[in-house]
Amino acid sequence: MIFSMKRTILLAFFLFLAQSSSGKCYYSACGCPGNFQADWCGENSYSSGWCSQSASNCGTCSGAWCPTNSQTTTSTAAPATTTSTAAPVTTTSTAAPVTTTSTAAPTSTSSSGNNVPNPQFAVANMKSLFDAQNKQSGDQTFYGSPSGGCNNFNSALGQALPKVAIGVEQHYLGYSCGMCVQFDTWVEGSGTGPIEAAGQTYLVVDRCSSCQPGDLDLAKNGDGRHDITWHAVPCPVNSEPIQYIHAASHTHWMKIQPQHTRYPAKNFYIKQGNDKIALIRTVDGHFTTEGVSGLNKPFSFPLAIQMCDIYDHCIDDFIVNLSDGPGLNQQQFASN
Repeated sequence: MIFSMKRTILLAFFLFLAQSSSGKCYYSACGCPGNFQADWCGENSYSSGWCSQSASNCGTCSGAWCPTNSQTTTSTAAPATTTSTAAPVTTTSTAAPVTTTSTAAPTSTSSSGNNVPNPQFAVANMKSLFDAQNKQSGDQTFYGSPSGGCNNFNSALGQALPKVAIGVEQHYLGYSCGMCVQFDTWVEGSGTGPIEAAGQTYLVVDRCSSCQPGDLDLAKNGDGRHDITWHAVPCPVNSEPIQYIHAASHTHWMKIQPQHTRYPAKNFYIKQGNDKIALIRTVDGHFTTEGVSGLNKPFSFPLAIQMCDIYDHCIDDFIVNLSDGPGLNQQQFASN
């Protein structure tokens, strides 16, 4: 009888924990159901997917975490200073690290927890990765299926190319998301992982917190640690247009990721009248209106934008609507 009561109490306790950990990541401008902060907010004013998997993820997305068993606002927007390690976290096996998704927010010294603290530094270092005479060298390992570091592994390039995670220091808090890299040399080391070929191009889709500068962690099942050299290359997009992918965008708030770009995007602007207003870059390779002032809302479509890559190739285009797809002018960054 005593054992049965203890078991019942334990089951009730774990049920409570499960219920208290579930919820949704509502837009921070809205808050939680029952106490919405704006007239346009509703039951669907939340970010689905990774942002709503946990309160910590919601904080990275700068949202308001709303437990399903509560109607009060429990905002978990990213703090002013973040000191946790970047996702995904790598755990060590006897042969090679295995990268898994972490819900912790990436290290950042920005005021919002989302901004790159020094964009000029990030862009300068990004350009150096494209220098074929300045090859990067390090270890190549495996971590299995891609996670949500950049949220682009299902993109057209993600379907066409093998995928890699890059070290936190060379991830540059999101600038490297969607960058393409090419192996210059591959030398077999330890383990039994699949053989990779020099000259193969890969798409950056994740960040690896245990990787050192020069290391790349392949999103493949494998076991091994091999020596590589590599450099960044223009993605093989030909003249195909950039794709604009929305993350729960609506007419008062936008989070959008340019995919299928020849070079990584540096700036994203919304053009309204004579104003050109910069959106804020996030650590998962998106641009958001969160925290941006001076925008006229609700947004009307087609929405005029300008976007520039790390080489200052700029395009002027229009986002057609809130559906994923190319811009009205079907633009692509120019080649160097």
